[in-house]
Amino acid sequence: ATGGQGLPRIAGRIDRRPGGAVQLRLNMAEYAAGEARLAVPDLVLTYRADGAIGFAGQVLATGAFPGGSAEGLVLPIVGSWSSSRGLALWNECVQVRFDGLRVSTLDLDRRSLTLCPQRGTAIVRYDDRGLRIAAGVPAVEVSGRLSDTPVALRSGPVGLAYPGVMSARELLVTLGPADTATTFAVKDLTARFGQEIGGQF
Repeated sequence: ATGGQGLPRIAGRIDRRPGGAVQLRLNMAEYAAGEARLAVPDLVLTYRADGAIGFAGQVLATGAFPGGSAEGLVLPIVGSWSSSRGLALWNECVQVRFDGLRVSTLDLDRRSLTLCPQRGTAIVRYDDRGLRIAAGVPAVEVSGRLSDTPVALRSGPVGLAYPGVMSARELLVTLGPADTATTFAVKDLTARFGQEIGGQF
């Protein structure tokens, strides 16, 4: 265990597993710095005999990130790393939850989103080919405020590939109070990621 004034309190245990693997199980109590908070209730690292590392756990976070902030973020962390294959995160669908999420002037209310990888790959991969992200969401339904204006967004399937394209179908964006709201309906929306972001709807 580690700890001390101004340091996070971390407890861990190491066990040997069949086949020569070594497993480290650890947890970190909530650590606060200013308004930011971070906790790791459980994280399991498995060091395999071939040098690969597998990991599974959960991160709880509140605080700022570039361009915004998160409140009560619950993020499962599941993946692996090896020198030959690089980093892979989320080979299966993952549920991300938050009590509040701010991106620039957009404030989203409490919500959970289920992100799924493309078949046969992970949502995030990083290796000698660079960073690649591929994820899909069956449907989106979020609400919040855009500056001082109420906003609600609903859509059918949403797909994201980086580098590549983001696409959304059956998109409904409602701006303003319920009795005077304006709704925009977009059947298909496509955005291409490159040196510049472009798209069509």
